[in-house]
Amino acid sequence: MDIFSAFWLRVMWYRLSVLVSCGGRVVGKKYHSSLCGKFSVWMFHGLIMFLLLISYGGFSQQEGDYEVLQWHNSDCPGAIFLEDTIFGPTTPPPGPGDILEISSDDWSAYAFRREHHTVWYRFVAPAYSYLSFTIEPLSVDDDYDFLLYHEQGPDFCERIRRDEVTPVRSNLSRNNKAIGSKTGLGTQGGQTHVPPGPGDDFSKPMEVSKGDTLLLVLDNVYEGGKGHVLKLSYDVITEPEPETREPVETKGPRQFLMLTVVDKASGERINGSVFMTYARSSDTLFYDGQVSHVNTRLKPNAQYQVVVEAYPYFRHQISFQTEQMDTTISITAPLTKIERGRMLTLDNLYFYSGTANFLRESYETLRNLLEVMQEYPSLKIAIYGHVNQPLQWRQRSSDEYLERLSQRRADAVKRYLVRRGIDPERMITEGKSNRKMIHPYAESEEEQSENRRVEIKVLDIKPRSEN
Repeated sequence: MDIFSAFWLRVMWYRLSVLVSCGGRVVGKKYHSSLCGKFSVWMFHGLIMFLLLISYGGFSQQEGDYEVLQWHNSDCPGAIFLEDTIFGPTTPPPGPGDILEISSDDWSAYAFRREHHTVWYRFVAPAYSYLSFTIEPLSVDDDYDFLLYHEQGPDFCERIRRDEVTPVRSNLSRNNKAIGSKTGLGTQGGQTHVPPGPGDDFSKPMEVSKGDTLLLVLDNVYEGGKGHVLKLSYDVITEPEPETREPVETKGPRQFLMLTVVDKASGERINGSVFMTYARSSDTLFYDGQVSHVNTRLKPNAQYQVVVEAYPYFRHQISFQTEQMDTTISITAPLTKIERGRMLTLDNLYFYSGTANFLRESYETLRNLLEVMQEYPSLKIAIYGHVNQPLQWRQRSSDEYLERLSQRRADAVKRYLVRRGIDPERMITEGKSNRKMIHPYAESEEEQSENRRVEIKVLDIKPRSEN
């Protein structure tokens, strides 16, 4: 109820109380000259205005047949909760709201350059299905962009504002008047995220689980625009839902993973495939293809392993352990592009001290390298072995010993690959001793571990079409 409606309701209440106090003194008499009669006429006029107010719609959130979008609906905390699959037609989004949640300095497919006329919606998936939706502008001259988020964890709106969350779907392409300037998620879409400018009108549908909460923000970039109609659609998946999609029980500590995939050289977000398992297990707990950001629930006191891959990049492997407390683990996965001259450090590749024998946890890294060599038959690499001996330890081991140990470790990686069918002519090895230490005066165990490494250099690679 707005201020105007509340004022007239209070006036009517006062007039009604005066009329009641007059009681029978006004009934059946010529009351036009009496005080109560004047009040009765006053009451009658007020009643007419009250009825006109109701007919105008002052107590409703609708104007005629339109859903009224309020100023606070332009901010994430004021998102409209959708209880049906069709919402609208609406009035125009009133503006950017009071909170600037989204902005970008470049033409990104993951954020608006700035907010113009926004409205936020929140809805819950009713079943394991493929989510589609259509945004139908009431005017073909309007250009609606959208970002779709999978809401997970506490303070999600604030995390969007801090740019800690990436939308799972987006479309910022120029409006296509030939189809009524419609946009959304649909089977005609070929990309998960569509950048500004000419491009696909629709993005790819999204697989959702029953109970998933989605946040959708629309932005009409033009002044003086019209409203829209939003239509949701769920194409139910009939086969049993994978166990990995079931929500983790809500009792106990709340643990969340926020993973961002980036190009290591540029720092730009890129799309990749993300696989998550428990440590030392081959059962996939989570998989999402062609995403640059992942938000998912974890279990407390558990060891996880995540592998991220994209074309044409080396795979990236991450291991971590959750704790018995509420927390959000934020991880960036920097992928190294497979192109001539690029260097890659094989993370999580460890040896027993003073030997070229792999520790058990190294084999997942070796398997990832093997699969990359199999996937790119034209790839030729150099394998460099490094050892740790900070300069203040120079007298502990001879230069000859360090040279030999670093060569043996590089040879061990090559031998692993050759025994599994990789042509030895595609690889050369070299021991670097301790000449290329990252931390020449390493003191902590972490610094010493970074010195003790194996690196890969891309010597040659042909385009995938020539592989």
